[in-house]
Amino acid sequence: MKANIKLVFTLVAVLCVAWIAWRFYPGPEPSSTGGGASVAETPAATAAEAVTSPIAHTQPEGELAPKAAAQTVLSTPRADGEGAATGFSILPRAEGDFADPLLGLSLALTPRQAHPPAPLHLPPGEVHEIQIKFIDEVSARVEADNQVALNSGDREAIQAITDLAVQNGLSIERNFDDPDSIEMIRERAARKSGNMQADLNATMRVSGVQGQTVLEVAQLLQASALIESVDILSLDMPPPPPADIAPTTPDLVANQTHLGSNPGFGVEHIWNLGVKGAGVKFTDCEYGYHPNHEDLVDSGITDLSPAAIEPEVAANGWDDHGTAALGITCAGHNGYGVNGIAPDATIQFSSEWTVNGYNRSSAISRAIAQSQDGDVILLEMQATGGQGGFGPAEYSSSVWNLTKTATDSGIIVVAAAGNGGEDMDSAEYQAYRDRGDSGAIIVGAGSSNTTHSRLSYSTFGSRVDVQAWGQSVLTTGYGGYANYGSDDLQTYSRFSGTSSASACVGGLATLFQSYAKATYQSVFTPIEMRQYFKRFGHAQGGSGGLIGPAVALDLVEAALPDDPSYIEIQTSPNLQLDYRLQPSTSSFKIQYSADQSTWVDLVPSLIGTDTVDISAHPDSADQRYYRVQSSSAP
Repeated sequence: MKANIKLVFTLVAVLCVAWIAWRFYPGPEPSSTGGGASVAETPAATAAEAVTSPIAHTQPEGELAPKAAAQTVLSTPRADGEGAATGFSILPRAEGDFADPLLGLSLALTPRQAHPPAPLHLPPGEVHEIQIKFIDEVSARVEADNQVALNSGDREAIQAITDLAVQNGLSIERNFDDPDSIEMIRERAARKSGNMQADLNATMRVSGVQGQTVLEVAQLLQASALIESVDILSLDMPPPPPADIAPTTPDLVANQTHLGSNPGFGVEHIWNLGVKGAGVKFTDCEYGYHPNHEDLVDSGITDLSPAAIEPEVAANGWDDHGTAALGITCAGHNGYGVNGIAPDATIQFSSEWTVNGYNRSSAISRAIAQSQDGDVILLEMQATGGQGGFGPAEYSSSVWNLTKTATDSGIIVVAAAGNGGEDMDSAEYQAYRDRGDSGAIIVGAGSSNTTHSRLSYSTFGSRVDVQAWGQSVLTTGYGGYANYGSDDLQTYSRFSGTSSASACVGGLATLFQSYAKATYQSVFTPIEMRQYFKRFGHAQGGSGGLIGPAVALDLVEAALPDDPSYIEIQTSPNLQLDYRLQPSTSSFKIQYSADQSTWVDLVPSLIGTDTVDISAHPDSADQRYYRVQSSSAP
């Protein structure tokens, strides 16, 4: 019996010594003379060797440590007083076990640039969650309860994250409920755009922070070489939708003057051409809405939300917000109430806050999965920006990545600039600007008169593309303008904020896309749509920061050529002409013109090419119109 006890104590001591040696002693340098292999010497393949990826990402200085054996936990979480493990753990995969599915495609993809770290701010509220995205190279996945598997031998970085998780009792879970759907939208975007897509399934949710503050933990995670981006979310006080600014806007203008010509958006001009949104799908992403409102109940809205909307949405009055936004686009032309901009469109709704919890990026991913080339997604949301006020939702790295995936798929994304009065050209937004262009149309809030000046609360800067009314837009919901029969389903109000502005542009993009389908039997790309809106709008007036021109569909339609093979583009240092509207197997010539009356050959013959760089042709400078025709055409 004593011998058995002695043997047990001996084994325990050996295990403790071995663990201490493994934990604190880095191990010998790899030797070419052979000998017994330590944990650090089993299979020696770095992350770069394990995954060959067309992704531009700056690795930390020095070589990554050799990879540990498959299913070896580099750091077992410490135990509490009752022996239960706390904190999530990380398991390095064996070489070849898993790789990004996009790498298996026979595609030559343009490398993706990782996001630089952006300033972190703690949003209001008492309950927070940290959203992280691992770098694309390691293909991180939540593969078991509170366990992450990845392709990396960076033992020091793995150890630091695991220690942080243990010390603060952190839990981790995947961000998206349907990983297969996420891979579908990534592959679709990659095939269409030729761009490598962010590894969206490497986005995870970290919760249960104890000990250090949420902001401290988030900053430590952001410093890891294995983590690309970090966002902090408030679960009990998510950011309010960018709605009305107190006091409530009084009734100053006649009903729905935004539908007419300047200072309106020229909607009625497009209606008079027989176009009202048919053939285009429009999805509103935000908190909630009243599906039985009298002016929406017959609009055929499909709710993509996975569960019932969180009751707090109604308690905060945010269901009225969605009702107002949807009314601007899809309220029926039924002889009562208000008229939507694109009533014949197919309408969808995706809630970011359901009884399953708050998950903004999941709501957006559902909208992308249920949209096709040329469809429109409206992001009726804002986020804490670089200066601590409210900026566009895509300040969040997760939302930016999803937006880029959508626009690379040909989906138009319209987003509110936010009501925080943030300056997006400031130093605090440098990291955001360094990400590049997400492809979204970002909308500022302008006045409802012909001055088209910035309203004081609107976030501004060169990244804000266009403006629309941030005040006085008569629509469904709330009841500030009228509440018939004291019935919540018969309410109307003057909607404002960057919410009303972005909702208007979402409807205008839907209507204009419908016009493209009816006129050209094709769709405008996200860049084309944004360019037309910016080039042919009403100029911004007044003082204050830049929010771009006011969208005017009557001006845009008048500027478009009758022949869809004419393409108007702004000159730039990297000018390219896209002639996707023409058959790719024919022989073409490219011509240019200053006024569409006299055409000159620029490139006399092309065969089977999708794009051509015409910036090298000196004659193309200062020319505005280009067209592609058969080489035999006059």
